[in-house]
Amino acid sequence: MFRKAASAVLFIVSVCVLLGSIVLIAKPSFAAITPVERTDEDLLILELYINKNLRNRGFLAYLPRDYDITQTLIPLNALMKKFSVAIDVKPGEGIAEGWYIEEDNVFQLDLNRQTVVYDGVERALSEGAAEAHYSDIYVQAALLEEWFDISITIDISTLRVYIETNTPLPYEQQLEREERARNLLERNLTKAPDYSSGIFLPYKNFTMPSVILQDSAIINHNDNGNVIQNSFSIQSRNDIAKFGTRFLFSVTSSNTVGTQIQNAQLTFRKRDPDQTLLGPLNAGSIAVGDIDFPDVPLFSGRKRGAGIFVASNSQLAVSRSFGNETTIIDGDAPIGWDAELYRNGYFVDFQQVGNDGRYSFEDIELLNGFNLFRIDLYGPEGQRESQTQRIVRGGQLLREGEVDYEFAAGTPNADFLPIEENRRTDRDFGASGQVFYGVKDYLTLGASIFSGKDALSTINDNQNAATVSAVFPLLGLRNQIRYMRASEDRSGY
Repeated sequence: MFRKAASAVLFIVSVCVLLGSIVLIAKPSFAAITPVERTDEDLLILELYINKNLRNRGFLAYLPRDYDITQTLIPLNALMKKFSVAIDVKPGEGIAEGWYIEEDNVFQLDLNRQTVVYDGVERALSEGAAEAHYSDIYVQAALLEEWFDISITIDISTLRVYIETNTPLPYEQQLEREERARNLLERNLTKAPDYSSGIFLPYKNFTMPSVILQDSAIINHNDNGNVIQNSFSIQSRNDIAKFGTRFLFSVTSSNTVGTQIQNAQLTFRKRDPDQTLLGPLNAGSIAVGDIDFPDVPLFSGRKRGAGIFVASNSQLAVSRSFGNETTIIDGDAPIGWDAELYRNGYFVDFQQVGNDGRYSFEDIELLNGFNLFRIDLYGPEGQRESQTQRIVRGGQLLREGEVDYEFAAGTPNADFLPIEENRRTDRDFGASGQVFYGVKDYLTLGASIFSGKDALSTINDNQNAATVSAVFPLLGLRNQIRYMRASEDRSGY
């Protein structure tokens, strides 16, 4: 029944994502452009230097005999790829569009209308300023200098082209972040900018999906010939039935091993800062699909699998950690983006988002008291986003009658959508969770439970564990005691 329900949900969401993607990426049709064919006599094979760094040893350009050196025809798409900027060039349609460095710096080139838009103004193209070839749109060097505020110097004697930019390019910014991360890991001494406050928007029955499509191809040459590997991923978010939906699907294909599904995830989540979900449970967060299973102190760490998650905390404001010295800071992000982690304004770690569309910083130390974690995300084309997580560590005293809980049940060692190449299909039941109750303003009692497979166990049968704890003030200090009992006569305190 669970698999049938998951399949039905996957089909509905896939259709919604597909329809939403078609609406979002659909564009008006353009008349076909007759491509220009230049002779090899006009061809230049150059070494491309960008800000004094060699970026390409076989950069193709054209210099017709009746053209001045400043009119050298430079391939727009090839140059933008080396810049790592988000400008999409379609030579068959005679158009190029996107943004340069900053998302509000829109760029559009239309050979059908002989116009170009940059710096927020549409301008007419002079005759011969740009021309479409079969593989790219070629633009005169002088115009590229004007459009993108760069300097281009072509040395015919050495067959080199030197480009200087007045603004750091996205790939340079990425290199700087990686270098900064290495330095900060050694010094651990820099502050991140302050975080911005968020605004909670109510869920809707349906919203058009926000879709991220990524596609890449890599060609490697060896003694056995060329190995061509393609990767494609789609990540989408939207509201369905007043639940926030996250869908991820990534696939790779090559001429040696064929096509493989690398990752497939689906999660329905709903948060309520007023804690009015599920009636008397006063839940602040519920999730179905690929979820996190809470850890159990002294016994089991957090797991990620298929199931149902319910918590009193909406996880939109501050989360509590009752005594744990370390935690996992994780979340969703576009595949291939860089993630920098800061704690209370100080740099902690750096990593790249994997094929599962999630960053995961493990074993992050929690300071006693308040911990503000900021995650700065950087896209390969200059995009920037920030996320924050707030965790209070220590034996926290709840107000009298206050309850704080989180529970998950399902199959922690299985995927919700078991269709990927290295899928996990262990459908054994598992559950974990914890609850804390304020008996008095000066006494908080807690309990944690675990049921399922345990990687530390010497047997393969399901394990059971329970932990009880108490938090109370004594001699001006806040104290916490905890005792754990588990299968195989294991215990701890």
